[in-house]
Amino acid sequence: MNPDIDMQISIILEAYRTFPTSIADAVFGTPEFGEALSHVRRTTVSLGNPSITFDRKRLHDTISGALDSSEEQTIDAEDGSKWQIGMTIIGDQKRVFLYQQGGKKSLLPDYWYLSPVDSDRLSGLDGTLGHIDGDEHIQNWRAKISSSRLNDEDVSLFEKELMLLPEIVFENIQAGVSRGETPTSTLAPTEFRYYERLVGKRTTEAATIDYLQGGASAHAAQQYKQKGLEGLKNALLLSSHPKMADVLHSLQPSNEDVRALFKWLAESGDRFSQVGGFEWGVRMLEHLPELERPLISIAEQIKADDPRSPNGRLKQLATLVSFIDGGLAHAGTSRDAPPFWRRMGVIAQASLIERAFIASGLETNATREWKGSGRGQYFYIQTLVDLRTEPRWLPDFLEPEQLKAEFSGRLVGAAAANANKIKSSKLRELLIEENESGLDVAPKFYPILSSLRRSLLPCWAV
Repeated sequence: MNPDIDMQISIILEAYRTFPTSIADAVFGTPEFGEALSHVRRTTVSLGNPSITFDRKRLHDTISGALDSSEEQTIDAEDGSKWQIGMTIIGDQKRVFLYQQGGKKSLLPDYWYLSPVDSDRLSGLDGTLGHIDGDEHIQNWRAKISSSRLNDEDVSLFEKELMLLPEIVFENIQAGVSRGETPTSTLAPTEFRYYERLVGKRTTEAATIDYLQGGASAHAAQQYKQKGLEGLKNALLLSSHPKMADVLHSLQPSNEDVRALFKWLAESGDRFSQVGGFEWGVRMLEHLPELERPLISIAEQIKADDPRSPNGRLKQLATLVSFIDGGLAHAGTSRDAPPFWRRMGVIAQASLIERAFIASGLETNATREWKGSGRGQYFYIQTLVDLRTEPRWLPDFLEPEQLKAEFSGRLVGAAAANANKIKSSKLRELLIEENESGLDVAPKFYPILSSLRRSLLPCWAV
């Protein structure tokens, strides 16, 4: 090794650790810096299971060659072993695979952005990024990828950009949680624009109601227009406020999409989306009476939640919100945004993780270890600081008992407002009629609810 090069790399790494994240990313995260640094260091990438390490530039060039040719390409790993990279067609996409002579072939991630073929890059671009309007970063990447194959340093930056897309983050969480390998940066991204893509951009709105009618409404409309049913699921991530039901109702989706959405909600939906979906669904019972079945299922699931269970869904949700919000507070993300917008993004991310857990079949007690991550104190302090501008929410209001009361109250309130549309005796028994088998909207162990209008989150969010 060259001692001068080692010294340069050591100085760069120490500077990166010393500077604040915003400055470090602005300086060290540019293509110019990456290209300059490439002259004094080699970057490696690990692939396969068990992992094999390759020189990054050589790997990218080899993958590009495989995508452009029907012939397999040979590449040397860092340990001197020889590997083959080839191309195959899955559906209508070109994919690359890796194997050693006589070994099992491993399918690699979709490297469409390394293809030298313009049409392949454009189809991959549309399939991954869609037609996202008004996002300067995405439009810049679209222009760059449309014109040519990405170079080595651009690939690194583009892969970081992909990790700021909620759809990609969801896929990575779903793939990682089952292996116990999902890093904190994936579970709780700290970049501001990630949350703009998750819940929509805020402009001048100073209150939640204004935002729901502005940025959130525009975000939901764009999601449904671009992604159909999946867009509706994305819009439901904003269901921390009951008025989101008004936004969803204004989208006027097809009956087919509505039926599919509520089937998914009842079977695999996160709790906030289920509650928001219920508030919307009871409005449509007159012309879609078949929604009663999934609505009953949602109500029964909420009723069965035990807030005292250490491994229950409510405990998991409270832990996730505290974990994510504490991370944003520690990183200083959205420091200039109003608390209501940050909380909406935090709850949306917690709900996204909950969906990934459900899809992966992960036990809820897998979140126990996060309680000792040290983020709880940042969440607690940040919430107290928020009281200066939005004095409606105390840290203790995130307790599972309060979430139980919040969800129950919202379901009962939605049912009461649409009582004439509910014909199902079971749904009326659960939410309208006074009986012992219905939802308990004011548990005896949490009497504070009655003084907070039976619905806590709308109170702090308005």
